[in-house]
Amino acid sequence: MEKHSSALTCVRFSSNGLYIASSGLDKTAIIWETSTGKICNVLARHNRYVACCAFSRDGNLLATGSNDKSVIVWDLTGHLTIDSELIRHGAPKLLLNERGKNAMHEHDVLQNAESSRNEVKLIQRMDDHGGAVNGVAFYGNDLIASGSGDKLVRIWAIEKTEEDEEDIKFQEKSYSPLDGHKYSVNHVEFSPCGTMLASCSLDGTTIVWNTENGGHARGSFVNSGSGLRVCRWSPDGTKIATAGDDEKTTLWDMDNMEHLQIFEGHADAITSIAFTHDSRYLVTACNEGTWRLFDILNEKTELALLVCDEAHDLGVQGCDFSPTGSIGATTTCGNDSLVKLWQLTIFNEEDDSANGIGKSDCNISFKEKRTLAGHGGNVMDVRFSPIHGEILGSVATDRTARIWSVFSGACLYVLEDHESLVTSCAFSEDTSLFVTGALDKTVLVWRIPHQLVSQSILIDSLKQNRKKLADWRVDDTLKWLNEIGLSKLMKKVHTCKLTGRQLLNIPVYELLNKLDLENDEETAEIFKRQLYWLKKEDANAMEISDETEIPHEFLCPITHEIMKEPVQCSDGFTYERAAINEWFLCGKYTSPMTNEPLHDTTFTSNINLRNAICTLLHGNEPE
Repeated sequence: MEKHSSALTCVRFSSNGLYIASSGLDKTAIIWETSTGKICNVLARHNRYVACCAFSRDGNLLATGSNDKSVIVWDLTGHLTIDSELIRHGAPKLLLNERGKNAMHEHDVLQNAESSRNEVKLIQRMDDHGGAVNGVAFYGNDLIASGSGDKLVRIWAIEKTEEDEEDIKFQEKSYSPLDGHKYSVNHVEFSPCGTMLASCSLDGTTIVWNTENGGHARGSFVNSGSGLRVCRWSPDGTKIATAGDDEKTTLWDMDNMEHLQIFEGHADAITSIAFTHDSRYLVTACNEGTWRLFDILNEKTELALLVCDEAHDLGVQGCDFSPTGSIGATTTCGNDSLVKLWQLTIFNEEDDSANGIGKSDCNISFKEKRTLAGHGGNVMDVRFSPIHGEILGSVATDRTARIWSVFSGACLYVLEDHESLVTSCAFSEDTSLFVTGALDKTVLVWRIPHQLVSQSILIDSLKQNRKKLADWRVDDTLKWLNEIGLSKLMKKVHTCKLTGRQLLNIPVYELLNKLDLENDEETAEIFKRQLYWLKKEDANAMEISDETEIPHEFLCPITHEIMKEPVQCSDGFTYERAAINEWFLCGKYTSPMTNEPLHDTTFTSNINLRNAICTLLHGNEPE
């Protein structure tokens, strides 16, 4: 592996062996991929030669020391800010400011949590349209499309300045606008690969455009002559579904441009459709106030699997599926000013315990989970954030857009810069941007606060960094005892130097002897049960079936997984310990549930909830 232009001074492996760091007299440090020898990054900030380097234990940080009398800590994952606390202390914390010259106490940082960085910010207004904007779409974080009443489709591409990558602007493509429809364009959507854009119109046609040159990528899909209100790509990119005023939904094959199926059953114009993440199911919603679910892989029947007859009293205007699974969370919005969340559940045919408000003859049931109220007019569109579906965006005729927390149901932000009815919305791929279109002929681009951006990298990091019981040191055992409410045993454990490997291998009765618990039956029983649960967790063994319904309070609001170490924070909510720790390390000092500033970043173990979770997962074996 060759890259340094001068002699090397230090070489280090990461703890997992996947990466190598090297430093040299050429003033740089380099990170290499062990298996291929490829360069991941060249770190060049020192003014003189780099004398040494070292990875942090979890591999997220790299420290370099130089002859220029400085030590630099490099963030290898992109999670940290200058205000991030790397070590938590009981004493008041000191955080460096941006220049690193002065320090402030943690409570000062918390008081500044409600700053401009934590607000939704309008970053661009695009007012080139000659008619009302009826539909907007995002591809990745780089392309925006709109369709409007002037019969045109427009596409913008992102531009970033070299000085500040956060200073972005969308510039209309040279071939835009796209002219092909005879009447108002009602909906636009990018293909999953981003090379094509579908638009549908009141003229009854769907046109597939090439986003590279603005030409036609495919021939047009022509409906029965009735106006089309919506067109959606299947997530696998092989199909397009179109629907509109003829009360039918048509499924088209993108390879041969022929229709595959026609789904019927609605008694009014279809306003919105959505595919599940695996492209198998399709939900359709209409002005009648109902929604229907179809299985598009079952070519033998075009009947609905599910019918919800009372979704929204005055008509449904929008629907979307959560991106977190093949079928599950669904959202709808309507003319009753409400946004609703629905839970779709697959159950065994012999299971008669589905307690939803509706059930079909197949193995799927549904029930309404939550109603989000706040809009003062017809809600015209609703979308999940693309990754994990943690937040919702909705727009309405009250001239506002709203950002909601899916798990708490709270309205986090109200956006009020449109001058007329807001018709459509979309998130960028990483949820950092939100776009809205309105009858005022404008498209607005908003920047979403950092703490609302999906925590997918955080979740993956937590999964990879969970420590195995066999690797526990005495300190880890002491920490575990404190978390489960057995702190009175800590002194004895410290004296015995009890490690995780010993907890695994020493018989329980010997452990009880070491801890002098022979005559304390109550504490001995608690210890045995907690040790039993600990071993089950370490082996990733659960005593429940896949069909078992997990209580919502057992799930962490950040990771959406069953908690192992639940802790209660100052906002009153309970989170997985590692997840809320990571939340604070990323410089976020607001509640993940309410987005309100936290009074402090301390938390306490929720022992009762932990015991309830362990009982559900592993049973109560010890006696």
